[in-house]
Amino acid sequence: MTDTPGGTSALPPSARRSDRGGHGPVLVVGVVALGVAALVVVAAVRALLGSSGPVLPYSLCRSGHSLRALPELTGRRLLTSWQADPVVLVALAGAVLLYGTGLRRLARRGERWPIWRACSFGAGIAVVLLAVCSSIAVYDMTLFWAHMVQHLMLIMLAPVFLVMGRPLTLLLAASRPPTRARIEGWLASRPGQLITSPAVALALYTAVIVGAHLTGLTDQVLGDVWAGQLEHLVYLLAGVLFFQLLFGDEPIHWQLSMPGRQLLLMFAMAVDTFVGVVLLQSTVPVSTLAHPGWGPTPVSDTQAGGAVMWVGGDGLMALLAIALYLTWARRPQSSRTQLSMFERARIGLAAQRAEAEHSADPAVATAALDMDADERAWQSYNRWLERLNREG
Repeated sequence: MTDTPGGTSALPPSARRSDRGGHGPVLVVGVVALGVAALVVVAAVRALLGSSGPVLPYSLCRSGHSLRALPELTGRRLLTSWQADPVVLVALAGAVLLYGTGLRRLARRGERWPIWRACSFGAGIAVVLLAVCSSIAVYDMTLFWAHMVQHLMLIMLAPVFLVMGRPLTLLLAASRPPTRARIEGWLASRPGQLITSPAVALALYTAVIVGAHLTGLTDQVLGDVWAGQLEHLVYLLAGVLFFQLLFGDEPIHWQLSMPGRQLLLMFAMAVDTFVGVVLLQSTVPVSTLAHPGWGPTPVSDTQAGGAVMWVGGDGLMALLAIALYLTWARRPQSSRTQLSMFERARIGLAAQRAEAEHSADPAVATAALDMDADERAWQSYNRWLERLNREG
């Protein structure tokens, strides 16, 4: 058994057949259990802090009239005001269970997965949960600055933790060879390379940040609950695609050098600065669902949101730039400059084909081209993975 690029190992098919069972019932039960656990935790926190009222203060789709009469946001309500969004809870529970299923498959084979990567993925899920279920979400349609804090959590903070968990690498390591081959084939295809390219990632990040705040779209989103849900998803996906290129190190075509990653980060920081400064100087307020009488004036609230984007966004980007450099500096010298994953994969497959062509045994030659055929083919595949692991 040898190590894969994600820190795991490949085994022959005979050791993998036990992974083929269905996990549908387990997934459903787990999702329900996680949703119930989330409600219990929220109720416990509210009880400890002396908060009264129901755990679900608003309708499940957040379109109840109580949204128009929110009390003043105090320090206590910042901790005790929660909402349970069933759509988000189910989606997050599904993501956790799928990640956990991958870990369990690797554990069955005796393969290791770095604990810190699993913790990082869990931290990303926790940030999303806070962004859409905590007091930030409760007041995100009433206070624009809270809405902006939520945006930073969804497009910057959560994606960094999620991609550092390397879910794509885990998926490839836990999948059977046919599934893995299909995923790798799509990633190597033109659509896959285009979607994961730096140009598309930066363009999408810019379009989301600028389009959501400087085109009047925010006025529509803050008045429509379901548009807000879609906005959350778009922000998270845009952040994952962008920060994957910086912190993910997944087996995709694009493997940027450190100067390239820092340059991409600087472009994104410029976008945040531009939007923040424009909002900070704005004299036209953003239209929230119902601006409270106890809060700042609409113009002040809009300018506060701009300050959050400028100072908070640039501050987070600066911290990420430092973390990116420190992560790169700790790598071995040999792994700082490397070919893309698929360049190395093509080299490995070419070597396998050459081995098959020069084999005197026709059966061995056939097996070398079909890695799931027999033990000898799997040994060849393991040697290839080991070479990739040594190369970084």
